[in-house]
Amino acid sequence: LLSREPHLNVVIVAADTKYEHAASARSNGGVRVLFSQAESIYMSQYGHEFYSNFEALMSTQTESAQLDCFRNGYLLLGTQPHHVDDMMENLKLQHALGCNVEVHDAAGIQSVRPHLNTEDVQIAIFSPDDMWIDPYSAVTGMLRKVRDMGVTLIRGRVQGFEQGHGRIHSIHLDDESRLDGSWFVNCCGAWAPQLCEQAGFSVPVEPLPMMVYY
Repeated sequence: LLSREPHLNVVIVAADTKYEHAASARSNGGVRVLFSQAESIYMSQYGHEFYSNFEALMSTQTESAQLDCFRNGYLLLGTQPHHVDDMMENLKLQHALGCNVEVHDAAGIQSVRPHLNTEDVQIAIFSPDDMWIDPYSAVTGMLRKVRDMGVTLIRGRVQGFEQGHGRIHSIHLDDESRLDGSWFVNCCGAWAPQLCEQAGFSVPVEPLPMMVYY
């Protein structure tokens, strides 16, 4: 936001301002284009651009930003007939948006990933350009950058809102302080719907458990 509009006054409210236990710092750090919605693919393509230029974007005048990126690709396996139909339909969208994605059968993927048991695999989708990053380094690098740009970090939790005429005017924190603002952005990830409920509306987003072999 500040790189686009330097006059803004940006404040980040987080329960864990060191991000020691945050989902972002403890994720697998996968950056993949294997999605079924165009919006998700666009965001991931931007993620590729952002993390590939992380050092230039996140370095400050006094510190350089380092980030390990491993372009080992991303692999999804389908074991049921409906998986084949879904993944082939997604493949059409991915190719239409310029994604480098390959499709393999069990024998084909066994030749390049011999450590996998592919007895029940009916389809394998592989994106060789996708990458894995060190998520903790990414988060701490961003924190250093935003502090250097003048962003204020406040440790706290949102307890309530003041609203009127279809918009939020201020938020109340658990230390009984109040923050006024023109815009409020909900960046709570899997916990975002809970915050929306406090503001009086719901969003149809739920955490989705996945099995990941890393």
